Amino acid sequence: MIRFSTMIPVPSQCVQLLELDRQEKKYKILLKQQIIYINQNEKKILKKANSLYRSVMGHTNPFLESISCNFEVLENRCKQFKK
Repeated sequence: MIRFSTMIPVPSQCVQLLELDRQEKKYKILLKQQIIYINQNEKKILKKANSLYRSVMGHTNPFLESISCNFEVLENRCKQFKK
């Protein structure tokens, strides 16, 4: 399950690739399954993420807004971190 309501912005300089070969066998299997799922459902995932983001930022769905991160604050903090 992907928790879209807890999405957070991350500066690109803070992203690190995870080396699958260095992970424990069970965790490596889980990660590979997740990669396959994400690759097979990329459009659907992006559509859901963008829809939730627009609803929260546009204040059109009070319920989604109540269970989601404050994207505006997080984006501003992310921009400040980059400076």
